[in-house]
Amino acid sequence: MGMKPKAFEALRSVGLKEGMTVLDFGCGKGDYTMAAAKSVGKEGKVYALDVDQAALEEVKTRLKREGLQNITTICTDEEKISLANESIDVILMYDVIHLVKRKEDFIKKLHKMLRLNGLLSIFPHHHFNREEIIKLITQNDLFVLENEDKNNNIYNFKKHKVIYPVRDRLVPNRDGSGKSYGVYEERIPSDMELKAKKAVGKSFEPSIIDRSILVTFPYEYPYRPIQMEHTTDEFTCVCPFNELPDHATINIKYVPNKLCIELKSLKYYFYSFRQVRMFHEHVVNKILEDLVAVLDPLELTVEGKFAVRGGIATTAAAYYSKNTGNKK
Repeated sequence: MGMKPKAFEALRSVGLKEGMTVLDFGCGKGDYTMAAAKSVGKEGKVYALDVDQAALEEVKTRLKREGLQNITTICTDEEKISLANESIDVILMYDVIHLVKRKEDFIKKLHKMLRLNGLLSIFPHHHFNREEIIKLITQNDLFVLENEDKNNNIYNFKKHKVIYPVRDRLVPNRDGSGKSYGVYEERIPSDMELKAKKAVGKSFEPSIIDRSILVTFPYEYPYRPIQMEHTTDEFTCVCPFNELPDHATINIKYVPNKLCIELKSLKYYFYSFRQVRMFHEHVVNKILEDLVAVLDPLELTVEGKFAVRGGIATTAAAYYSKNTGNKK
């Protein structure tokens, strides 16, 4: 138990997969960072975080030497760390938890960063025994012990609750002292919501945007053709080059065959593009192909009017006709 486990051996119990996003907190010289980056592949991402700039410079040297391009270094401490909520799949804290000053508050912060069912993987070294580390991480019922690697003294805790703000509604205070506005409650997101959020921070691949989010209902007047039109001016994806947001108005027109699209699911489907790096041309084609797949419409058009970027406004449109099989 006195020695640190080898990197790839340590990460075996974590179950890293291609496309995951990992935070290596207190990465040091980057042994676990490098192993994680190779495990999550080109479509994954690893944040290497440390307070020691010299250590991060060594990480940068190593990633260049090994040709890795999916690592972002961050020089900060536990007080100033700022990553988006529900953006991380796995957080590694190997031989570092004992250095955190306000441990309970910090664990809550990590909980917010993790996606639902994400893992907090901890190697306490000799600073905590088994009972102490489990009590520390699970004390607020935000995590449960998922598994442990006894050979390497690694504990993997799964996030199993999400806390969301409740506005404009009276709810019981946690301490039992009556009710108030603006407190927090615990809830489990729907499958539709989880599918919509899983693409956060990914590059474009057809499989990243999950068409199974889309829900349909029967069109009960198939003998009477109608044209349906749905428009949103809140569509957002991310520029593949500079990772700045691209805003667009998306307009969908279709003639139902036997099915219509349910609008709540369409809203979550649009949400899944929110932080995906994607070209304008690909956006309208992806939406068209997914809607054709789930609706089998007689006709369908998808038009995207993207906000001005660099003095240029872009409009992209894709069209489908069942009679001709035309996609253009």
